[in-house]
Amino acid sequence: MERERERHERYHKLQAHNRRHPTTRQNNESYDAERVRAFVCDITTGQLPDFVEPNSVDVVLMVFVLSAISPDRMDAALQCIFRAVKPGGFVLFRDYGLYDMTQMRFVAKQKRKIGENFYVRGDGTRTFFFSTEQTEELFTRAGFEKELCEYDTRELRNRKRMISMFRVWIRSKWRKPINAAATATATATATTEQPEASSTTTASGSDATTSANTTS
Repeated sequence: MERERERHERYHKLQAHNRRHPTTRQNNESYDAERVRAFVCDITTGQLPDFVEPNSVDVVLMVFVLSAISPDRMDAALQCIFRAVKPGGFVLFRDYGLYDMTQMRFVAKQKRKIGENFYVRGDGTRTFFFSTEQTEELFTRAGFEKELCEYDTRELRNRKRMISMFRVWIRSKWRKPINAAATATATATATTEQPEASSTTTASGSDATTSANTTS
């Protein structure tokens, strides 16, 4: 009984942040503002609302999110997510894989391509198709450690139209290192304690790194 009570208390303390369609979520009669907070946010700017503190999120679900972002802004989006996740926390990622049926349709239309494996739909929204290698490079560059990264391939059969649909998705699981926060704190402390001349050099290096990240 004691264990069940503890589990019940943990469940009711669980909070979820949902950044899509906040009005729709809030108008639902099941919406509980004490446990769920819906809001609009552009993660490519690197800024999250004040109530999402650094190192505060246990799990992030990214389901067909990154593919809608321009490749040159994906690094900024993942760095923003990395800052929000707790050390030891996870990102669960699912998105379009290379040579998915949807990409083959884009290839057939020819005029929809705007970049390498990057296409625009008729409504103006965009879609990127990932390889496992690209996915791993993006997440590891942001600082995550790989738990799982693989293709999910399926053949779906439409019996009414008598056609097969070959789907390819990426599914992966990424973990923020346990020592990530400690490393950041130690770096900041070491920088503060450096002599004035050294501090100037360190600041220049930091600025250069920031510029490089922004450019990428």
